[in-house]
Amino acid sequence: MLRSACFGAFIAAALFGFAKSAFAFYIVQFPTYQSIYGALASIPVFLFWLYLAWTIVLLGAECCYQAQYLPRTGRAWKRSVLSIGDGQMLLATQTLAMICKAFFTGKPLPNELEIAERLGCSSVVLKPTLASLERANIIVRGDSRTMPISLLRSPDKITLSEIREAVFKSPTSMHFTDELREMFSHFGSADDANKTLLSDIFAHMQDGSE
Repeated sequence: MLRSACFGAFIAAALFGFAKSAFAFYIVQFPTYQSIYGALASIPVFLFWLYLAWTIVLLGAECCYQAQYLPRTGRAWKRSVLSIGDGQMLLATQTLAMICKAFFTGKPLPNELEIAERLGCSSVVLKPTLASLERANIIVRGDSRTMPISLLRSPDKITLSEIREAVFKSPTSMHFTDELREMFSHFGSADDANKTLLSDIFAHMQDGSE
């Protein structure tokens, strides 16, 4: 913890030193603010320096936090901060389902923002999944203003293994596939989901252990 605090403090101190020199240089070399604000020139200058100083303080605090809680070694260090693990496969499948449904029903193809809104996730989280599907030549963005997303191939020419390899960049198996299959099977109706317990989903694991 002390090491992380020292790291954040060092970053903030270095930025303060640079900002102080740059701010003093601006005040001396570019005194145009005096002709604009006159006798009140010191007020906007002070407010700007206050804004700059607190920005540096917050940046130093963020550096301290990142140094404290982000892993320094291992696989987690190499992964993107926005990685959602197996959730990428779910987002990719839902995205392709939306595109196929729009195509077969004759409705306008969705764009990135519409897909994110429909799925209830941030477009920042969705973007890496869409980029992976684009690199695998599964989807393509249109050239119009709305940039709709369409399939590059017919759905009967796209396999699940292609989607998995596009998202994970390797033939990695998803985790807890049996449990996920069991869970989604109970979401077909609201009544079924209300009656299903978490223990029902993991019942086969208990049977296997016995």
